Amino acid sequence: MDEREQQLERYRQRKLRRKRQQRRRRIGIAFFTILLLLVIGMIVYMAISVRSGKESEKDILVGTWSSDLVTFYTFDGKGSGSMQTSLSIYDFSYELKEQAVVIDYEDETVSDAAYSFSLSDDGSILILTSYDGSIFEMTKQP
Repeated sequence: MDEREQQLERYRQRKLRRKRQQRRRRIGIAFFTILLLLVIGMIVYMAISVRSGKESEKDILVGTWSSDLVTFYTFDGKGSGSMQTSLSIYDFSYELKEQAVVIDYEDETVSDAAYSFSLSDDGSILILTSYDGSIFEMTKQP
């Protein structure tokens, strides 16, 4: 081979290397883009799952519950409720954390409370257990 042919061969080799590099770069960019879209999709899915999970947890307590014929607790499913006795009505906000409910009364003369809870299989009986061990059984009102 003469020098001209060698130059042409080197030129072809450089051109082939550039094409391979460009192809690898395009594949890398495509792979990174797909990976990024998957991560974003997973984050959106988890955010929606967490949000809907919290809403469904609050729905568990929706309704009015009675521990006796005098005291009634009402939960709206959105974090607000009230305790009604024969003497007064006390509004509160509540938050569910796993299998526990934390109640924060608006009236500061009423002690805030935190309970673990469980429901009967048919959802008609709510059992609240305070952290000092006191147990309250409540029946869902129609």
